[in-house]
Amino acid sequence: MDKEDRLQRIKERHKFRELPREDKPLIAGFRFLLGDYPSLKQWTTRSNTVHFSGEPWVHRVVVLEKEENKSIFKIDIFLAQKRSLDVHEALFESYLNYAHEYTRLRGEDYGIRLGDFCLLSKFNDNILGVDFVRNNVAVGLVSYGQVDFDLVDLAKQMDEALKAELTLSVLERSGKTPIIEKFSSSEERIKPGEKTKLQISAADPIGEELLYEFEVPSGSVNWDPKQQEYYYRAGGELGIQTIILHVINERNLLASSQIQIMVIKAGR
Repeated sequence: MDKEDRLQRIKERHKFRELPREDKPLIAGFRFLLGDYPSLKQWTTRSNTVHFSGEPWVHRVVVLEKEENKSIFKIDIFLAQKRSLDVHEALFESYLNYAHEYTRLRGEDYGIRLGDFCLLSKFNDNILGVDFVRNNVAVGLVSYGQVDFDLVDLAKQMDEALKAELTLSVLERSGKTPIIEKFSSSEERIKPGEKTKLQISAADPIGEELLYEFEVPSGSVNWDPKQQEYYYRAGGELGIQTIILHVINERNLLASSQIQIMVIKAGR
């Protein structure tokens, strides 16, 4: 079986051939959500949100790089409503399978997965081309055929369930890690069992939520909900204790810092 025959069987298996072009929901959804944004040339704020009716299934499209006609995006997919889970998930999984086979048959065995990067080419105000990119290599157009339909007309034909909420976040400092502005302890010397407040100030370049994790050789770091602060409680091990703070943002970029606290014998 040659490549064309195999590709045709893939199309048949996933029933893409049976769908009229404008009704291919996943591709249409991507095109509509990415392309029909009113100020495509004017992304200057940290976050813009466009609201459509229906259930959100594209959670975030993040601009990583921007040129005159091209932008690189990262797409995160999520399914918000249980009742749509099996329908949307099955459709999306079918498309991923198709896309993987398509790119593999073209000799580009990179596949397409959730969270991959894609390259968006702007042909005019309404028409976009979308390429998934892995390790700076384009792995295939996210399209069924050529990019030759109008997004505004397409949007009018889409089923309500596929209209979604899209968040566009511009990376003002693309790929930058979180910034730890301050990490210190209110006390430099404490006794076993005593605690000291940890003073932490951290920020993310694009305002993403941050997760704090700690490495502690002896003792523990805990959160005080009443005081809204972290504190370190010394264990039984004496001497210098090095506490390492890891700050992680939603893109899994990490920054670390450390402090040292002396644990001394009781009575000193």
